[in-house]
Amino acid sequence: MRPGAPGVCDREIVLKRMTALMPEPIFLICLIGVVLVGLLDYATGYEVSLGPFYMVPITLAAALIRRSSGYLIATLCALAACTARLCSGNHYSSWGIFIWNSSMRLLVFLFVAFLVSKVSELHAGDARSREETLAPNGKPRDPSAGQPSGTGAAKR
Repeated sequence: MRPGAPGVCDREIVLKRMTALMPEPIFLICLIGVVLVGLLDYATGYEVSLGPFYMVPITLAAALIRRSSGYLIATLCALAACTARLCSGNHYSSWGIFIWNSSMRLLVFLFVAFLVSKVSELHAGDARSREETLAPNGKPRDPSAGQPSGTGAAKR
């Protein structure tokens, strides 16, 4: 069979598809962070709050990967925190209180992921607009003439 014919696997195409399915290294670091903070939360017991430490993997995922990754890590952090609370001996007077507290923790984590990803998007947009307003020589462009300012473009 000749290259490019239907049914022939091109090595580059297969490699691209395989790497697209593999998670990014930063995502794996975030997962490890969730596990470590969850274990530390369990080890310290339910009387010590480690809520801010759960924000580290959430922030990394939301800022460096994408918003949906931040949401996934936030959900995993909420599950880890709930599991740590239950396994460390925290008793609630009713399951309703446990569900309420867990839901509120999840909402806070999701809100942090949203805010971090939004700030990251705005920051990236700012950097792009700054690059677009500079000429190749680093001077600001003159918007009326399409020339870098200070190059003799006529002012109107």
